[in-house]
Amino acid sequence: MHLPLTILALLPLLTTAFLLPRQPLPPYFILAGDSTTAKSNGQTGGWGDGFLALLAPPAAGINLGHNGRTTASFRHPDWDNVIAEIKNHTAKASVYVTIQFGHNDKNTERSGVSEAQFRTNLEALAGEVKSAGATPVCF
Repeated sequence: MHLPLTILALLPLLTTAFLLPRQPLPPYFILAGDSTTAKSNGQTGGWGDGFLALLAPPAAGINLGHNGRTTASFRHPDWDNVIAEIKNHTAKASVYVTIQFGHNDKNTERSGVSEAQFRTNLEALAGEVKSAGATPVCF
């Protein structure tokens, strides 16, 4: 007799718990790109570290930019690190991946990346970010 009464007494609390809005997850930024994103090496450095320094907690992120990379050469091993970071953070954060390339890709003779391949590479990277559960931000 007490169990049904207990369930009835708790029913409004349980119903309310499911209807309350969830707190949004904090943003987590993964920065992928060439030297314009990459960490400073003392002589050169991109925008990435400055951006991360401006984040207010609980927002956070990591700079995985790499000097000299193209949309093709960033694939291995750098891209594996991006996907691993996404998987490590999607349960506890809203993950955004910035994808910023082009400075090294534009020299077709040196990079071996045509304009069409550049577009295809960016679309593939963005698609993989979405498939891994994050939001791509391309620029």
